[in-house]
Order: sequence, then structure tokens, then C-alpha cells
Amino acid sequence: MLVLDSRSTLYTIDAHFPRLLGFDFVTLNSITDSLHGPTRTFMDASSAFHFAVEIRSMDMIDTTLVKTVLLGRSVVAHLKTGNITDFEKDSLSKELTGVAAAHGFRLVLDMAEVVMVGSSGLGMFLAMQKQANAAKGKLVLCNLSEDLIGMLKITSLDKLLTRAKDVDAALKLIG
Repeated sequence: MLVLDSRSTLYTIDAHFPRLLGFDFVTLNSITDSLHGPTRTFMDASSAFHFAVEIRSMDMIDTTLVKTVLLGRSVVAHLKTGNITDFEKDSLSKELTGVAAAHGFRLVLDMAEVVMVGSSGLGMFLAMQKQANAAKGKLVLCNLSEDLIGMLKITSLDKLLTRAKDVDAALKLIG
């Protein structure tokens, strides 16, 4: 069964399909867990296991907050918002996490237009770094202003977050 709408796709996959498609259950579960929380498992009338997995569209995005492009195997997210505060954090995090998870969490955040990052924005960066580490991916921030670099140093987050001068240097760091 396949149901499509403009926001998501609902797949019902029987217990043998993932192996036929080259997925094992760990891979399938880790992909869906990173996007939408734990996979829901249930039994149908014939007692066969089925997996209902809701996966967001894996297309690149272009919203008022961010535009993403795929360069090689990495997602480059050009942040278009001047501020990353509590107001922007939830939408931005949701958009970036969905796209990044679909591409092995190889994510470059181009911060050229960002002038201010609040504490909730810093928390978002740390959460994304944790997700990248768990997926054996990489998160790199680039094109940071001197003020943002200073803020990262004052908070000691420069030791936890990888940064690069520009997008090209960030892509080299990701490999």
C-alpha cells in the first residue's frame, strides 16, 4: 500500500520487503527513528509483522528560513534568516533534520546571512551535532561572522562544533 499527499508518504512494508530492497531492519529503523521517532510495528489479521513508516519528502527545500542544495553526497543549507532564536529554531530544526537524515547527516550550514544566534539556536546546533554523530555523519558551520565566532569561543562551543571559512572548505572537511 502506498499513500501520497503533498507533505508525506506512508509506506506499509511487510517483513521481507526491506531485505529485497537492500535494507536491513536496523537501517530502516534508524532512518525512520531519526526523522519521526520510533517506527510503529503492529500485527495484521494474518499475524505477519508490518511496518508503517511515515517518511517526509526527501526533496531539497526552499523556505523563508533556509534553502538546501545537494552537492555531491552532502546537503548545503543556506540559512536565510538573520536570527536563530526560539521563534525560528523549531521550524528550522525540523526542516534541516529531515533533509540531512535522508543524506547520511552530511550537512553544511552556510551562516553568511545569520547575524544573531540565541541560546535556543545554540541548543539546536548541539542537538544536530549529536544526531550527526549518531548517524556517523558530519555537521559543519561556515561563513560565520566574527561576532558568531566570538560567541562560539566564549561559550566553548567552538570545541564541539566544526566550522569552516566557506562552503568549499566545509565540503572538504566532510569529505
